[in-house]
Amino acid sequence: MNSLKDLSSKVRWGSVIVLLALIVLVLFIIYSKLPKYEVTGNVGLKTAVDPVKIKLGERSSIQIEVMNNDKDEKIVIDVEAKTYDTGFIFVKTSSTEFSEKNILVGPNEARKLKFEVKAISNTLPGKYRVDVIARQKSYPEGAKNTIYIDVTE
Repeated sequence: MNSLKDLSSKVRWGSVIVLLALIVLVLFIIYSKLPKYEVTGNVGLKTAVDPVKIKLGERSSIQIEVMNNDKDEKIVIDVEAKTYDTGFIFVKTSSTEFSEKNILVGPNEARKLKFEVKAISNTLPGKYRVDVIARQKSYPEGAKNTIYIDVTE
């Protein structure tokens, strides 16, 4: 018992407390940076972009995850995305709008979608906005999320 008492008296408790506080702070920062679901009604929406910074003429992938928060019923979800500049377009549609309709999602399930956007070579450098909305057929409000992509020369 005396050896345990000697060991505890040699520990610098102030340093231990500061170290624990730093660990908690780092974990909090990491957790706060993780993408979270935006939820409206039974629809959850989570978005991510990779890479966040592209050069003119390059592409970036936008990942979308939609979730059914209903515990019992399957739902049908429509996803729409929109950019606001004709020089920043969706690759699949060659336009500023993209949609995926009639995604069937079971109770407490999620579906992942991925699509690409491109900054046309004559586009001005800057920060470009992409709005994404996922809505259930019977709930037109929808879960919304906005992401930004930096375009450089």
